[in-house]
Amino acid sequence: MAERRKLKRRYTSEYVNIFDESGGDLAGHLDNITTEGMMIAGNKPVEPGKNYKFRVIFPFKVDDRKHIVLSATSMWCNQDDSNGFCETGYKFQSVSFDIIDRIQKFARESIFSDERK
Repeated sequence: MAERRKLKRRYTSEYVNIFDESGGDLAGHLDNITTEGMMIAGNKPVEPGKNYKFRVIFPFKVDDRKHIVLSATSMWCNQDDSNGFCETGYKFQSVSFDIIDRIQKFARESIFSDERK
């Protein structure tokens, strides 16, 4: 099967908390990110096709900010039996150039790598 991804995913080695803006609940932890989407490892299954607004909390400042807020649509969800998490893929919606720039700067930091650890 041919690889469909156009962008290289960047995997984090630290917990990066992501909160659902609608209720303030922890949605999960960032597993990987590109400028087009991200994968979150959370405790609950997520229905594909739902829209969310997330707050991504950086472990350090990026352009003098500790977080970004963005909208995303859930694309798929898989239960990972090895760790008990539900891994969910999200596609970003209407992301500004400013947010894309911060995501790129964030993903270049040393807590990220091209491979899952």
